[in-house]
Amino acid sequence: MLLSGKVTADLCRAIHIYLARTPSYIVLANFEDGLGELSQTNLPGTVERYPNWTRKYAIRVDEILCDERLRQLAAALRSTRPLG
Repeated sequence: MLLSGKVTADLCRAIHIYLARTPSYIVLANFEDGLGELSQTNLPGTVERYPNWTRKYAIRVDEILCDERLRQLAAALRSTRPLG
C-alpha cells in the first residue's frame, strides 16, 4: 500500500518477497528499504555543502539488529528463499 508517496513496510516486504521468488542467484535488501528511510542513499554534493556518502539513519547502529521492521523483512526473505 502506498500512502502519500511513502513506501509502507507491507509494500516493502511484498516487493522483496516478489524478488525472492525470482530465479536470480542473489537477492539483497538494504537498510534504507527496511527502515523506511526516505532520503536518497547517495546524494552527490560538495564537501562544504553536503559530503558524499554521509548517512545518518533514524536509529542507532546498535539498534539495527533489534529493529522489528528489519527482523520482519529478514524473516519474510528467509521463509521465501531459505538458505541451502
